[in-house]
Amino acid sequence: MTTDCVIALDVGGTGMKGALLDRDTRPVLTVRRPTPRRSGPQEVVREITAALRGLLAEAAVRRLDVRGAGVVVPGIVDEERQRAVYSANLGWRDLPLAEVFARETGLPVVLGHDVRAGGMAEQCLGAARGAQDVLFVPVGTGISAAVLSEGRLVRGGGYAGEIGHMEVEPGGRPCACGARGCLETVASASAIATVYTELSGRPVDGAAGSRRPVAGGRSPGACGLGPGGRRARRGVRHDNHPVRAGHRRRRRRTLRGG
Repeated sequence: MTTDCVIALDVGGTGMKGALLDRDTRPVLTVRRPTPRRSGPQEVVREITAALRGLLAEAAVRRLDVRGAGVVVPGIVDEERQRAVYSANLGWRDLPLAEVFARETGLPVVLGHDVRAGGMAEQCLGAARGAQDVLFVPVGTGISAAVLSEGRLVRGGGYAGEIGHMEVEPGGRPCACGARGCLETVASASAIATVYTELSGRPVDGAAGSRRPVAGGRSPGACGLGPGGRRARRGVRHDNHPVRAGHRRRRRRTLRGG
């Protein structure tokens, strides 16, 4: 006798976390694997496909019937069209990822935004259960936010909550999006790890590595929270790159009443 389950896969800028979940959303199996973002977007897509196929094979071993898969990714995601519009950290633009993964696995696949999915999960199952107005801001390789207002998720055409590419440090460090001084270059876990390594001479790697210096009580400067952090309190600017341009277009439509 087989039991129904679904595949859940969270794709981050540093790593992927996947699971087989039963009908009560309990994990039957969890897996982790690195995200090969330095190898380019095509390799990332191949690795996501491999992760989905691996979970499908594990389900077969356990005599589980996989009913579908949910994949969440960072960046600008158009959930209505099921496309990954843009990701500075993973390098892709306008990819029909749900269609690609469904074709490669033979499963129904739903594509979502990683942080919006996390915000909804907190409201349904976690710390924000029962709350109607929620702000969820996880900090990892990048920075984004999920906003729930009166119990409803605010999507903004895929741009709502994309705070990581607001300019907070004019003329600051280069960002993966092509601009300089974005919030992600100052306050993300990967940025903290980079600055810590530069100032301390102790290499740390990515989001996981940055937890050690912060938790260990290192100096503010060593953790990237010194002069750069003070400069981050300056006003926010929006310049012309995919994320900021999208915010600006939506603002103009709002002012016109469109």
